[in-house]
Amino acid sequence: MPAVPVEHYPQLLSAVTQSEKIVYLCGAGASMSLGEHQLSWTRWLLAGKSYLTETEQTELEQRIGNWTTAELIDAATYLLAGLKASGNYHDFMDRTIASVHPVNKTFCEALQKIWRAGDLIITTNYDMQIEEAVGGARISYTTPADILSVIRAKSANKVIHLHGRYDRENGADDIIADGPQYQSILDNSGAQFIQNLLSTYPIVIVGCGGTVEDPNLAGFLSFTAEKLGTSDIPYFYLMKKGDTAPPLPRNAVILFYGDDYTDLPEFLQELSLLRLQQRVRLRPLISVNPYQERKPVTSAFGRMHFANGFLKFTGRETELAALNRFLEEEPDFLWWTILGEGGMGKSRLALEWLRKLPAHWFGYFAKKNADAVCDFPPFTDTVVIFDYVLGQEQLCAETIAAYLESFANTPYKLRILLLERREQTTEDDWLLRMKRAMSSEARLEFEAGSYREQPLSLGALGEQDALEYTENYLENYLPLLKTTAFITDCRNHRQRTAEEIQKTYHDSMAPDCDRPLYLSIYIEVWLSKEGHFRLNSTEELLSEYLNKEKQRWSVQLGREDLVDSYLRVLAVACAIDSFNLTDRHGDDYLDEDCRKLIQYFDEQSARPGAENLFRELYTRMDTLIENGDDAEDSIPELLYHPEKLEQKGKVEAAEMVRSLGEEARLGYMASYAKLDANLDEMYLWMLVNAGIATPEQEQRAQELHEAEQKRVAALPQHAWIVEPVFPDIIREYIVSYAINERDIERFARLARANSVMGLAHFIALALEDWPDNQKLQKLAVTPPSEVLNYFEYYVGLLPNLRAVQDLWAVEEALLQSEPFYAGYALEIWRRIAITLTERRDTERLYESSVRFLTYLQKTSKKRTITKEAVDVMEAYCVGLHNAEEVEKYSRLLEQCSVFAKELRELPEIGEFCCSNYANLQHLKLYEDRKADLQPEWERIAELLRQWEYPENLCRLSLATAQEAIRYLVKKQDLSGLQYLQSLTHTIYGKTNLCEAAEAESLCIANLVAFRKKVDSKQYEIIQQYQKEFSQSKAIQMSYISVSDLFYAQTADYKKVPDAVLRLAKEWAERYPEDIEFPEGYFRLLLSGLFYARAHDLRNEQRRLFREMKRIAENTDDSEYEERSQMLETVHSLQALYGYR
Repeated sequence: MPAVPVEHYPQLLSAVTQSEKIVYLCGAGASMSLGEHQLSWTRWLLAGKSYLTETEQTELEQRIGNWTTAELIDAATYLLAGLKASGNYHDFMDRTIASVHPVNKTFCEALQKIWRAGDLIITTNYDMQIEEAVGGARISYTTPADILSVIRAKSANKVIHLHGRYDRENGADDIIADGPQYQSILDNSGAQFIQNLLSTYPIVIVGCGGTVEDPNLAGFLSFTAEKLGTSDIPYFYLMKKGDTAPPLPRNAVILFYGDDYTDLPEFLQELSLLRLQQRVRLRPLISVNPYQERKPVTSAFGRMHFANGFLKFTGRETELAALNRFLEEEPDFLWWTILGEGGMGKSRLALEWLRKLPAHWFGYFAKKNADAVCDFPPFTDTVVIFDYVLGQEQLCAETIAAYLESFANTPYKLRILLLERREQTTEDDWLLRMKRAMSSEARLEFEAGSYREQPLSLGALGEQDALEYTENYLENYLPLLKTTAFITDCRNHRQRTAEEIQKTYHDSMAPDCDRPLYLSIYIEVWLSKEGHFRLNSTEELLSEYLNKEKQRWSVQLGREDLVDSYLRVLAVACAIDSFNLTDRHGDDYLDEDCRKLIQYFDEQSARPGAENLFRELYTRMDTLIENGDDAEDSIPELLYHPEKLEQKGKVEAAEMVRSLGEEARLGYMASYAKLDANLDEMYLWMLVNAGIATPEQEQRAQELHEAEQKRVAALPQHAWIVEPVFPDIIREYIVSYAINERDIERFARLARANSVMGLAHFIALALEDWPDNQKLQKLAVTPPSEVLNYFEYYVGLLPNLRAVQDLWAVEEALLQSEPFYAGYALEIWRRIAITLTERRDTERLYESSVRFLTYLQKTSKKRTITKEAVDVMEAYCVGLHNAEEVEKYSRLLEQCSVFAKELRELPEIGEFCCSNYANLQHLKLYEDRKADLQPEWERIAELLRQWEYPENLCRLSLATAQEAIRYLVKKQDLSGLQYLQSLTHTIYGKTNLCEAAEAESLCIANLVAFRKKVDSKQYEIIQQYQKEFSQSKAIQMSYISVSDLFYAQTADYKKVPDAVLRLAKEWAERYPEDIEFPEGYFRLLLSGLFYARAHDLRNEQRRLFREMKRIAENTDDSEYEERSQMLETVHSLQALYGYR
């Protein structure tokens, strides 16, 4: 560690944590420290003596004089001019400036952290050491506009060379080393960006003792002191104790980094690390900072968290290489997914990758906080990791959209990595839900950034990696254990112990438990049992582990009753991330436990070592903050008044809030507001403000308000908060272990009342990890006691409703709920229908559908039913239809139709009923070819009358008409055909739809075919339809069929009109594959032939016969079951009348 810690300089610490950007100005001394060389300015000049004559050497020494800035620049001017003249310049520069390279590892790491933080590194040196250390590009004074672009973050970060650089390899040599050039850069174009630089950001001047003989840096500082005056922005000049400071600007602050020059790299390392760890503007964004140093963890559960640093990373080289390829892709924005079961090591892999990112990349695990992202100015290429999306899709969607907006029009790349258990192949997939929650613009941009590779799926460690993992764990864990003969033997034979653990682990645990988390737990339990125990399940493993941890708590707390109390409140904290023991809301059934623990913590807080005790118990003291009149607008306030976000310049955030919809905004508002208010009171005041509260409700609201004021007034000035940092699977198990069956409902209500969406997220993951755990199952379905808390209840169920076993309990909660968040409630009903369909439980599916209609009837009395309710009905009908449950399907439709009578203002329900009655007809005919379809058509007719024959309903109703006609024909159901003709005639009269005309025409054609008789009215209808819809094939076919019968019954006295024959011939030639057309034409010709014979028109007879013969011979009837009679008729006519 440096002799002087950074924390000793509050002004520097404030700049490091508060400033958007910091400038590090490196002089010759920094180059000497980084490259561990002695090439100061004076030694550099003296190194050129070997190229000079004795006279020239003497002249050079005289010009160096007393090492003043002016003398050193004069000497450099003389030396370089001579070397260029003699042709030795490049050899001299290659042996000096180009020969130095970064060597000091600590200094390199410090520069890399500075670069990662997006801060500016400016140097007055000519060498390329800094670029080599950080892997960055460079830029020099020759392009001041480009430097301004870097300073203003309009282009990617580069190392800025104020006085040029010498890079022979890349052909760059624009160094300034003589007096006129130096003065030019200060007086002209360079002054612009220097002034801009110095007036904008704090500067840390890194000279490392070489400043007194570094004319570049000394001249720069002189310029700032003389020409730029005093600035409020501090300049921090780093120097060793005992050195003499050069002339500095009045706002410069001298800081001593240590007693020796070698302390500088250590000081910079600490400074740059603090910058990455504690930048204030990043705190609202970061949940896990990979650059944060972790304190040693001795608690069992704490060791298991991926961020604790207890165990060095093992294996996963293939996965790291894949992530690096993802990082190096060309597009500015890309996203990818890592999938793996809980405890498989997804987060640990991502953390390791972040720690190994190239220096120009900054990365972290992100909080789901869109509002904070809107205030975030990107400063370098950035990786953002979202650890679990399931149950938080809306928040993730909003936050990702905010990142896309923040990085737009910047020179920096953005990579987003999503960590999840698994992808699903249904509409319940977390990724689909997240995309749907985005605005269309954000969704398009997000979709465009999808990485080309499949998700990175994480499996079990390989055999060798697992063995190495076990050895590493033993290496770190065994020193923590009390020495016994067994432990001593394990320490002495670590490899053998690791092999034995591996063997028993695989013998005891199921293959799907082969995960690093379970292996870690198994190692500790195995050692505690000295290798003598057997397991049958992960629950047994975790139980052993928890009992071992309880023994440690017993030692720390000193009282068994406190252990039990701590476990119960810890379970609440595990379910909602953190639990405030002091300021609690909701069903306070743990009041006595909280009171005892608060008293204990208060007593311990004044004792030595209390900080370590609280850290081991994941407990901290916090100050209760009351919002004053000048406080920032609260989240609930901003949710209901997005215009306030616009006033703050957060236009994108305002748009995201507006896109949520009224229900979601109300839900999130209540979720945040409940930590500062009583939700029951809020709900009652909403009723009061809406003018619908009863006097009793208004009085109750006032009573609750007064009670809340008294409660808040009685709170102490500090609060005790339990905030466990455990893996999710362990948190879930603790909840299951700690709560009694009888307390589950009260636990659920307490947890939900004291978090913002915390329990919802917990349930989403718990149902995935422990689908058969009955306590967690009951916890998931327990409804809240507060009306406004139903939003979180629904959000917690939606992601994993398929895993819920007791859907009846969910339905019961829905039936008992008030119609707040009706959109979310309807979506729950819809998912229930889908889930029961997938389970093939048709009895429950029908029962649930009836309960849903009961819910709708109750809801309709308090609010308008929307089309989303129809989507739910459709889901139930699809399930019953697919299960081929004709009777249940029919009964459900009957009830839906009855309900539809009350909802004439909702046309979608009429469409739904008509469409499903059509589907029911299909299903009935599939089950029974002779099924009676009359009831369905009667229902359809009733629905059409109810909605006054809207066109869309009529089209839906007619969708199955032609199929129905075919089956009625097969059944020879004349009454059915007659009813259908009447209905379609009415529909046509109301709508003029071609589909109605087609259906009626087919009905008429089949009716007259059965009756062998056509009345003039029927024929007139057919003729009218043929004129209006001349291109309808169905009408053309009906027209031919009816015309045939009409003229066949009058063939002896009525001639078939030529126009009818022309149409019949045209259609027969157009549709030769449809034998009905050639046959119809043939029969019309036959009627014409009979008329010609009756009137002794012999030429006409011959003409008509030849046409009949042509049609009969050219018609292909091979594809039909029944052969055509046309040829037989021709042969009979030939035999009877001698036609040829």
